[in-house]
Amino acid sequence: MAVLFLLVAMFGIAVFRVYLPMPTKVEGKPLGKISLAFNERLLLQRTNLYLIGAVILVGAIGRFISGPIELVAILATLALLLIPGRYTFTSEGIAFNNVVFRSWTDFTGFREERTALVLQAVEGQRDFRLHLVGGHRAAAKQAVARHLSAVTGGPARRARGGRRSAVKA
Repeated sequence: MAVLFLLVAMFGIAVFRVYLPMPTKVEGKPLGKISLAFNERLLLQRTNLYLIGAVILVGAIGRFISGPIELVAILATLALLLIPGRYTFTSEGIAFNNVVFRSWTDFTGFREERTALVLQAVEGQRDFRLHLVGGHRAAAKQAVARHLSAVTGGPARRARGGRRSAVKA
């Protein structure tokens, strides 16, 4: 019973990462959207998928959950990955689905990582990760650089590698 409660709580957390019943307000004029492909949604939910898989595996090995419940959990995990994800670029900031909106003034620059484009936050704020690959990343990088340079009054600071080692672009 505890494993079932744990699985339900984990699914709830994973769903709230991409969908909220009471949406956040998106400010500014919409300028563009990038819809996440399936592999990008996998990257977004990667940690949740590992943990859900581990709980299902431990539950199956220890016989804490039955076969039909395992099947339902696996199908629910696949359904979770079918929830569409969209980054919306506006004149005032960037939003992900109806979950979060961040103003351009919250960021000082960006850096590229292997699986994400990371918007570097001002002191006291948290960085914002855009889980994008391929053509989506190139389009997002161009939009982010344009908006951040407009907000900061100069070229967007772009870093490679380390946490805050930004270099002028």
